[in-house]
Amino acid sequence: MESILIQGKGNSIYCTKEYLRCYRPKSKPKPIKFKEVDLACGREVSGVRKELVTDQFNNQLPKVLARVSVDISPIFKPLVKIDFSTLIEIRDSASLVDDGIILRFRLNRTCNGETYTLKTYEYKRIFRPSGENVLLYETKDSSCFTFCDDEFLCKNGCCTYSVELYEVQVLADPLERLVISDSAINALVQVKKEALI
Repeated sequence: MESILIQGKGNSIYCTKEYLRCYRPKSKPKPIKFKEVDLACGREVSGVRKELVTDQFNNQLPKVLARVSVDISPIFKPLVKIDFSTLIEIRDSASLVDDGIILRFRLNRTCNGETYTLKTYEYKRIFRPSGENVLLYETKDSSCFTFCDDEFLCKNGCCTYSVELYEVQVLADPLERLVISDSAINALVQVKKEALI
C-alpha cells in the first residue's frame, strides 16, 4: 500500500492513497520544566545578653544565632533565598567622646560536611556627645538581610544555613549592656522540576 507523507510544523500526517485515511503517529511525551517555591522555616539557636561589654567578649565568639536546613537533592538548578532578622538592644552611659559598638555577622552554608562563608554583614551604632544633658543612651533596633544563593558545589543532600555573631568591637568605654534576641531565619527554595506531557 502506497502512502503519502504530509509534513507541517512539528507534525507529520500519513495518508494512504487507497482509502484516503489519515492518522497521526503517536509521539513521545515531551519533558517540560516548571518552577515551584518551597518555604523552610529555621529556628533561633542562641541569643546574647551581656553586661559591661568589652572587646574581651570576642573570646566567647563565634556564636550561632539562627539556623535553617533545606534538602536540595531532588532539585534541578537550586536557587535559595535566605531572610534573616534579629533585635539588637544597646544601653550605654553618655561619654565625652564618640562611643558605641560594631557587630559583625556572617552567613554560612554547610553542605556535605564542608562550611562556606557566603557573606559578612556589619551593624554599627555610634553615640556622639551632644551639648544636651544626656546621661544615658538606650536603643532597640531590628537588623535584617536577604541573600540569594545559586552557586552550589554539591548537588545532593541537605544544606544548612546559619548566621553567627563572630566579632564585637567596642569603640570606647565598656558598653553597659548588649542584647541580641528574637533571631529568625527562613529559606525560600525555587524548585525547577521536569514533567512529561
